[in-house]
Amino acid sequence: MDKEIKNPKTGNKIKVRTALQLPDEHPANKKAKDMVAKAGIDKDDVGGPSYPNVKKGVKTSKQAKGKDKPAFVKPSTTGQGYSYDEPSHADDVEDNWDKASKGFDSMADKYGVRIDDQSDWSGYENNPQGEYSVSGKNSKDPGDGFSVYSTVETGEDGESYDGNKNIIAFPQDDDPFGGQVEVEFDSIGDAQKALDDILSDKRIKKVLDGGRGSMAKAKDYIKKELESWEANPKISGADAADDANAKMDAAEKAAKKKKKGKIKSNPFSKKEVKESKGRRFTVKEVRMWMKKLEENRYKKVYNSDARRVAWMVNNEGVELSEMPKSMSKKWTKAQYGRERYLATEFVKSKSEQMNEGKLTEGFKKIAKKNVKYKDKTGTYNWQIESGIDTDVMGGNTPKIILSYQHEDEKGFPTSGGNFFWLKEKDGTPYTPQKAKALVNKISNKKIGDFHRKSTKPSGSGNLIVMKGNKFIREGKLTSEQKLRESIREIIKEQLNEAITGSDRKILFILVREIVRNLKSKIKNFDVNNKSHMNRVGSSILAIIRAMSYSPDNMNYKNFKKYFPKNFNSKLIQKKLKQFHSQNDKVQITLVTQAIKNELGAGVKEGKLTEVKFKKVILPNDMKTKIKVSKMIKQLKLKIDKDYDVKALKARGGDQVISILPKHYNKFIELAMQNKLNPRG
Repeated sequence: MDKEIKNPKTGNKIKVRTALQLPDEHPANKKAKDMVAKAGIDKDDVGGPSYPNVKKGVKTSKQAKGKDKPAFVKPSTTGQGYSYDEPSHADDVEDNWDKASKGFDSMADKYGVRIDDQSDWSGYENNPQGEYSVSGKNSKDPGDGFSVYSTVETGEDGESYDGNKNIIAFPQDDDPFGGQVEVEFDSIGDAQKALDDILSDKRIKKVLDGGRGSMAKAKDYIKKELESWEANPKISGADAADDANAKMDAAEKAAKKKKKGKIKSNPFSKKEVKESKGRRFTVKEVRMWMKKLEENRYKKVYNSDARRVAWMVNNEGVELSEMPKSMSKKWTKAQYGRERYLATEFVKSKSEQMNEGKLTEGFKKIAKKNVKYKDKTGTYNWQIESGIDTDVMGGNTPKIILSYQHEDEKGFPTSGGNFFWLKEKDGTPYTPQKAKALVNKISNKKIGDFHRKSTKPSGSGNLIVMKGNKFIREGKLTSEQKLRESIREIIKEQLNEAITGSDRKILFILVREIVRNLKSKIKNFDVNNKSHMNRVGSSILAIIRAMSYSPDNMNYKNFKKYFPKNFNSKLIQKKLKQFHSQNDKVQITLVTQAIKNELGAGVKEGKLTEVKFKKVILPNDMKTKIKVSKMIKQLKLKIDKDYDVKALKARGGDQVISILPKHYNKFIELAMQNKLNPRG
C-alpha cells in the first residue's frame, strides 16, 4: 500500500493508502480500488481506510503475515481513520496481563491484602497499561502500598512500539503526592512472582499494613529484596507449591516401591524431615560443612565420620544395618547418635539455604572470556571472569577477576591480575546482565589499559570498586592503610597552614599598596631579573616587619612613610600576625606575586608603564558596595586583573573603580540600571 499511483486530476504521484481515503467519486480513489482488487484484497474485508492492507479479524503478527504492528490503536474521536480490529502490541501486553491476573487475585486471600485493578487499556489519555494496587490494613489510599504496572512504551514519535515495562513501585516518602521507588522486571509474570515472594516476608507484610509512612521508612529494605529477586529469580507462589508437592509425591512413590508396608521416618532423627532432597551430597561437601562448626574449630574432622554422615543424608528411610561395612563401627551396639544429629543439622542448613534463595557455593559465575594476542613485548593470555561473591558486599554485588600470563620474545614468563566489584554511580550493585555486558565489552586488545586503570584506584579502603567509569577504594582500612591515611592528614594540615581565600586577598592588597608607595624609589627594574626581584622583595619584607614594631623603634620611624593606609586597624594587625606566622616560602611567594602584579611591565628611568584603566566614581556607602559586588559577579570580573577599587575616604565620600576599557560600557550600563549615578 506504500506504492504510488498517478493522480488523474493533478498529474502528481500519490500513495495508494492516501488515495483510498479520498471520496468515492474521486478518480484517484477509483484507480486505487482497482489496484487493491487486482492484488486480491477485498475492499469490504479490510481493516479500514487507514490500514487497507490488513484484513479484518487479524489478531496476531503471524496472521498479519509479517507486517509491522503499531504500539496500540488509538481510539477514534471523529469516527473515521482508525480500525479497532487492527492487531497491536498492546493486545499482546494485555494477554500477558490477563494470564498473570489469576496470581494477583490469589494473593488477596493468601496474605489478607486488598488488591484493586486500575488498568486502562483504552489509550485515550495515556498509553495502554495494566495496573494492580496492593494495600494493607491501615492504607488510606491504594497508592500507599505496592503498585504493579505493565505499560506499552512508544518512541519519540509517540506511535512506534518501543517495548513494554513491567514495574513494581512503592512510596519513597510519606507525602500522599510524593514520589515512588520503581524496580523493573523482565515480564509481568516475574513481577507477580516477586511480589508473591516478598509478601511472605513478615517484615514487609508488617510495613504494608502500617500504611504509607512505614512503607517509606522501609523503602531501602524493600528495594534490596526486590532487586535481589530480580537478579536471582526464585520459584514462588503456586509454582513453588506445585513443585514441592511433585517432589514429595515422587519421593513417597520411590519409598513405597523400596519398602513394602509402612514408610519409616528418617532413621537418623526422631523428627521427620518434611522437605525432600533434589540431589545427593558428596562426602567433601559434608566434611567442609563439619569443618565450619564451632565444635570442630580446634579439632580435626576425620573422613570416616564425614562418610557416615553423608551416607545418612543420602539414604533417607534406609535402616542403619544396611550401612556398608567399610563405614560402620566395629562395636556392634553403636547407636550413631552424634552422626544422626549431624545429618539432621546438615539437612536443615541446606533447606534454609534453598528457602532463602542463597547459593550453595561461595561464588556464582556470570560470564567468562579468554583473550589472546601478540604485541611488541610478546604474547598475552588473558582470562576475564565475572560472578557474585556471596560472602562479600552484601552477597549481591558482581565482581570481575582479571588474570594474565605473559611470555616475552625470549620466552621469559610473567603473570599478574586484579579483581574489583561493580557498582553504579549511586552505589547500587550492577545487575548480572550488565556485568556480563561489561565482560564482553572489555574482552579485546585494550584489556591491558583497563587492567592498569583498575590497579590505580582513588580514595581509601580495602576493596576496589568500579563506580561508573572510575575506580575507587571502599570498605574498612587495614592497619597499613590507616598509617598512610594519618600521614596524608598530617601533610594536609601542614599545607592548610598556607594563606588561602579572603585572608590571602587582604594581605595581597596590603603588600601591593606597599609596592605602590615604594614605586618612586624603584628605578630600572626588570621583573625577569632575579637580583632585582630579590632586592625589592627584601625591602618590602623589611617594611612589613617594621609595621609590627612599636612607634619608638627606629625602623618603624624610617619605614612609616611606606606603610599602607589604616595599618593600625585591628583587622590589618590581625592579618599581619597571620603573615608573620607563615614560613619564609609562603611570605616570599605572596610578595613576589604582588611585585609582578604591580611592576609586571617593568620600570625604566623612574616611569611606570602599566595597563590603562578607565575610572568610574561611585558613592562609598554600604548599599552601593552591595550593588557593585553583584555587578562584578555578574560580569565575572577578577580583582587586579579586570578591575580595582580605591576609597577616597575611610568612611563616606566616594570610591574610585578602575576597570578595563572592554568592560567599561557594560559596567556603566549596569550602574545606570541600578540607579548608582556613576561619574567618569
